[in-house]
Amino acid sequence: MANYLGVDLSYAKSGVAVIEVKDGKPSIKLAYLIKSDTSKESHERIDDTITELKYVASKVGAEVVAKESSIIRQVSSATPVIKTHAVFEHELADKYRLVEVSNSTVKAWARTVTGSDGKRKDKEMVAEAVEKYYGRKIDEIWTPRGALLDDVADAIALMTLWLEKEGTIPTKYKRKKV
Repeated sequence: MANYLGVDLSYAKSGVAVIEVKDGKPSIKLAYLIKSDTSKESHERIDDTITELKYVASKVGAEVVAKESSIIRQVSSATPVIKTHAVFEHELADKYRLVEVSNSTVKAWARTVTGSDGKRKDKEMVAEAVEKYYGRKIDEIWTPRGALLDDVADAIALMTLWLEKEGTIPTKYKRKKV
């Protein structure tokens, strides 16, 4: 049995997923959303998020920590995201194998699982793919009122697809040849 931590890391909200693999079968052990406290200073918000992620990684004995690659555009709001990713790598790189999974790879995996065409890119598609892959409604990706927690769905998806690519778990859905 081994545990893997997937993170859709951001400054304000980060999706977290721990996938346990036993005998080549993945199961979701933990999935939730970290929301940073907007009343705190920027450096405190980043520290709180990274501290929580370090705690989770340590508590579950993560073999690998995978995060969605940062997508940076030239806007002023990108600076806190860049800082969050930098602190994440600085704080976790000496203890864990860190890997990145691109957003486009997550979307491609979701299209394969759902059988969607190449144009589909919506957030709901990833949630649909995660639920189809695990064969059940994933309560952790929905609020009590039914709103999608897309960061949590992304964290589950990116860790699952990375485990498939590494051969840790079998590939469940194959892309159909056209």
